[in-house]
Amino acid sequence: MRHAGLREAEAVQRILASDVVELPRPEPTKPAAVPSRTFFGREDERRILEGWLASDSRAVAVVIGVAGIGKSALLARALADERRPKLLRRVYAHDDAHGLLSSFADFLAHQNRRRLKAAITRPAYDPTEVIAVLREDLAGCVLAIDDLHASPAADALLRAVVEHPPDAKILVASRAQPTFFEPPDVARGRVLELRLEGLDDESAAELLASRGASLEPDDVPRVVAATGGHPLALELFAANGLDAGAVETERYVLDTVLEDLDDASEALLCTFAVLRRPARSPESFGATLSQLRRLVRRALLHHRDEGYLLHDLVKEFFLRRMGDLPRREAHVRAASYWASRQDVLEEAFHRIESGDLGAAVARLVDVGPAFAESARAGDLEAALLRVPQDSRLDALLAETQMFLGKFAEARAVLERIARTGTPAERLRAH
Repeated sequence: MRHAGLREAEAVQRILASDVVELPRPEPTKPAAVPSRTFFGREDERRILEGWLASDSRAVAVVIGVAGIGKSALLARALADERRPKLLRRVYAHDDAHGLLSSFADFLAHQNRRRLKAAITRPAYDPTEVIAVLREDLAGCVLAIDDLHASPAADALLRAVVEHPPDAKILVASRAQPTFFEPPDVARGRVLELRLEGLDDESAAELLASRGASLEPDDVPRVVAATGGHPLALELFAANGLDAGAVETERYVLDTVLEDLDDASEALLCTFAVLRRPARSPESFGATLSQLRRLVRRALLHHRDEGYLLHDLVKEFFLRRMGDLPRREAHVRAASYWASRQDVLEEAFHRIESGDLGAAVARLVDVGPAFAESARAGDLEAALLRVPQDSRLDALLAETQMFLGKFAEARAVLERIARTGTPAERLRAH
């Protein structure tokens, strides 16, 4: 109080008049930064993105490349030194427009821009109004969207946003050509398009050396040529000590490494393959710390801020070769994991995939109403549409669809309740 300019007598009176004396609290210690991996090559692409970030252009920057080519790493590197408010949002296959808008709203709320959050919490909000608010409140920010190809809803949402480009930087990474722009948009300067190929020979050799690959000088060009400079294939090659003379293609590297797994590691990676979201504590489904470290060292498993996850190429390998029974067993383990994390919607998804529809219905009946008007209303609707019709869930489905603005679908559900429900259910439906 003395620092605030109060005299001693005034300070004593203020303390006596108050109920609680709050002592100064020390500043919370900031968590130690996670060491970042060394970035190799891509000098031209980095220079282009740096120039774009420094410019006044409202063009959307789009990075396109196959799985594992380094799109995510390039986005993270490009934004590493960015001082403006920034959000890097990875898109998942189950993401819908409402879930994405909720992520954007949370980010903007941290910048004291709360209009979007207020708008999307109203039932049956106007999408046109919400997009207008998003455009305005993104001003001065950097928004990066990774894996846009994973959800058509993300592509459609971005199309609406960039129809009138906001005064913000929007950076997108995708495996496939997005639909929110056409080739003439690139020619007109509305879109900056970068297509990633394999690393150049020098950068690929640096990556191999950094991962401990013991190669003769003459072997390096052969390995780089066989893998096409594909960063993940190079990492897998270096981390697993493959024979340089045997490497024929990038696919050979992946197949050879994965065929060499022990049964416990293979079962663990099968579980990771069916997860829709990164897992923070995979020990819950039987993974030991030494096993996790070994898989991370072998470049099969990645550890990010949001948890552990499989690289897309590795995930595709397991999903392609998994039979029905192993797949169901993996979903059972995943459901138990999400139950331990108290994420009911993810648990319900995996119960459905494992064929345990009764357990999924029971969980949705118990806690589904809490999500009907939330950021995950879309996830709830998707789960409700996949379980057998249940009078206990029909009203919840109608409520969720009305919140999402799907009035025709909600009306059909209410009419079904009116025809087949109990007297009490029919009364509530009206």
